[in-house]
Amino acid sequence: MPKTELESLKDAYLSSIATEQGKSKKTVENYTRYLDRFFSNTQVIHPKDITIPIVEKYRTGLTVLKTNTQNYHLTALRRLLDYLKKHQVSSLEPEMIKLTPSTTFSVQSMSPHDVRSLLQASQGKDVKSLRDRAILLLFFRTGMRVSELCALDVDSFSDNRLVKYGTGVRARSVLLPTEARDALCAYLDVRSDPHKALFVNNGKRFSSEGDTRLSVRQVERIIKQCALQVGIVSVVTPQRLRSLYAQDLLKNGADVGSVQELLGHQHVASTKVYYKNNK
Repeated sequence: MPKTELESLKDAYLSSIATEQGKSKKTVENYTRYLDRFFSNTQVIHPKDITIPIVEKYRTGLTVLKTNTQNYHLTALRRLLDYLKKHQVSSLEPEMIKLTPSTTFSVQSMSPHDVRSLLQASQGKDVKSLRDRAILLLFFRTGMRVSELCALDVDSFSDNRLVKYGTGVRARSVLLPTEARDALCAYLDVRSDPHKALFVNNGKRFSSEGDTRLSVRQVERIIKQCALQVGIVSVVTPQRLRSLYAQDLLKNGADVGSVQELLGHQHVASTKVYYKNNK
């Protein structure tokens, strides 16, 4: 059975996020499943068939799922519509699809004492300590995603700036505050290996083969260990540090649009979560 126009466009979109945006195999599989569910439930054939009534009926069918899972489905659809718009294919405007408000999500804060303590973690001069301190300060001072941090290469850092890729294909250049820049320079000064990754697993023997780049899970463990090292018993994660960065910007008068750009959010609704929790 030949594919519909919309199915062909969906396949092109999924191919683009794998090749152009570098999305993981798991992410592509998830988006495929979410979009296939939308097509199966709505029976849409052409891009112009996607309308608000169709989406709202689909949303109603998702209410048996957890709120976050509902939003994963809606986000996948919204990203497909972004793709169609970019390629001048007439369909529903992506902004017309609103995510389901979560009743459970809250931005966890940290006490000023805990923040000061965590900033004093990993004060050693060995390569591992310097690496861990640079990681901490990048989270605190730039609010980057853990996936962005793990994807950084040594040559991503130049002229006091980091070039990072977020959830889209557009690269973003971030000016590093002095403290974060100095920590990163101190770490790179003691690196003597040939690997291109900015943050490497020093537990592995350096060689010209194999990937020594830190994984997301390894970075999460590093943050947890740094917190325990200074006596913080509550759970500290990269996302929590990113949240603190956003909260600090808003407390100091930054507008939501500026924070959205700094965090790399595609939709302002994601940023407004921090704004609401900061009131």
